[in-house]
Amino acid sequence: MWNFNDVDRWAWYHDGSHYCVEKDLIIGTTNTTFSPHMPITRSMVVTILWRTENKPIINDSIPFYDVTEGEYYTEAVRWAVHNDIVSGYSNIKFAPEDSITREQMAAMLYRYTQYKNKEVSGKADISMYEDMAEVSHYALDAIQWACDTGIINGVSTTMLSPKGTTT
Repeated sequence: MWNFNDVDRWAWYHDGSHYCVEKDLIIGTTNTTFSPHMPITRSMVVTILWRTENKPIINDSIPFYDVTEGEYYTEAVRWAVHNDIVSGYSNIKFAPEDSITREQMAAMLYRYTQYKNKEVSGKADISMYEDMAEVSHYALDAIQWACDTGIINGVSTTMLSPKGTTT
């Protein structure tokens, strides 16, 4: 049932929001709010991907000191690490509550697509973006792929904002 009073019926994200709620991928931030303009965290993205896979349980240890047992995202992080979909800021820090950047989101989606054995060879030319040099080395292929597929677009005709947050 759709009970969210903060989702504009005519907004670009409306249909996607509905889909995610109907499929139990996202449950909202409260019983009546979806918070479509709130920055999404690293743990939220991992949890959405994990729920897409029907919440598989992996019996591996989690290498990150900041991912504790019993959090809503614990099993999702465990699954994503096991399947090389995510890595941390270091070998021991995941930062689950950090807002996810556009390049981090691209990298997670790129690796998830690889995990699904889908094609990731598309590489958009991002040379028109003045801030293309700000794309981290680890995320370059992922950003080019995400731009090629239309998952990510520039925030303007000249700016990509790879370090910008995602909502």
